[in-house]
Amino acid sequence: MTFRGRIAAALIALAPLAARAQESVGTAELRGRIFLAGDTMSLGGAEVEVVGTSIRFAAGRDGRYQLRGLRLGQHQLLVRLIGLSSRTLTVDLTEPGIHVRDIAMSRLPNT
Repeated sequence: MTFRGRIAAALIALAPLAARAQESVGTAELRGRIFLAGDTMSLGGAEVEVVGTSIRFAAGRDGRYQLRGLRLGQHQLLVRLIGLSSRTLTVDLTEPGIHVRDIAMSRLPNT
C-alpha cells in the first residue's frame, strides 16, 4: 500500500470518532429520577419523551432516566405512566454537559 493509501485508510478509520466528537460538543444529557409527589417512591417504567423527536426513555426500576444527545436549547418533556396524570414540562439546556432534573408525578384524581 502506498503512503497516500495508508493516509486515506487512517482518515476513513478515524471518521466515526471525529463525527462522535463533533456530535457531543453541542449536545447535552438530561438525567434524573421520577417519583410519586409527596412520597419518595420511585416510579420505574415511567416513559420520558422529548416532544417532537424520537428520543424516549423508560425509567429503570429505581425511577432513574437519562436522555443523551439532546440539542442545546429548550425542550418539552412528556412523562407518562399508567395510573398517574401525565406531565409536560419544559427544560432549558443552554450549556453542553449533564443536567439533572427530578420529576414528581401525581396520582389520577378519584371520583
